[in-house]
Amino acid sequence: MERAAFALLALGAWPALAADVALPDPCYDPERPWPVYCERFVEDRVTRGAAAARFQLYAFYEDLAGDERPPAWVFDLEPPYRLSAIRLYDDQGTPLLCREFNVGDAWIEPPTIIEHAPERPLLVVSATHAGTGAIREDHVFRRNGVGWAPIAALPWGENGGDGWGQDLAARLPPGHAVWKGIAIDYATLSSTTPVWRDTDPNCCPTGGVATIRFAIRNDILVITDVAHDPHAAP
Repeated sequence: MERAAFALLALGAWPALAADVALPDPCYDPERPWPVYCERFVEDRVTRGAAAARFQLYAFYEDLAGDERPPAWVFDLEPPYRLSAIRLYDDQGTPLLCREFNVGDAWIEPPTIIEHAPERPLLVVSATHAGTGAIREDHVFRRNGVGWAPIAALPWGENGGDGWGQDLAARLPPGHAVWKGIAIDYATLSSTTPVWRDTDPNCCPTGGVATIRFAIRNDILVITDVAHDPHAAP
């Protein structure tokens, strides 16, 4: 794990809150074992029909001395905000997610609620890691009564299990791979991505295009089909 992507905090430490109670300040945490820079920029609520969630997006940086701040270029007050940390709650104030990166090493988009028939609504938080790979990290929840149940959606797997990334690699021809992050359309549970040959430079894939289709089974995001067109232009 990269040093910047160090904090996926245990939710048991968070108190549940009533829907009309203010969320706690994410930058005040006496349990943090290191000096950090933290500044809250966005607190909001996302809704679709009867489904809702509350969230805080903020800037975070560890190991800064005194009043030192990260470089100004890493901040952006327009979506996707280029903020690097989020705390997510359901509309009743139950904690769902805390994810913190050093600002500049990843940015987190505001959560969205997506209708996907026949699935129940999906709540999605997407983070994009800095670097040429632009690795995507999606945290997904499915509507469960008045709350949200987590879906295992990371390509590298969770809790020691394999993720759909391993399955994708196995479905492509030998000598072909996907080298960059894959943005999933959760309304259709599908994605299209360029494919690289082993001899390609990072900039210029020549292995065609793969169309990937997903499903949610037993609260796990899985691949159901990969259609690889080796002649399609990325």
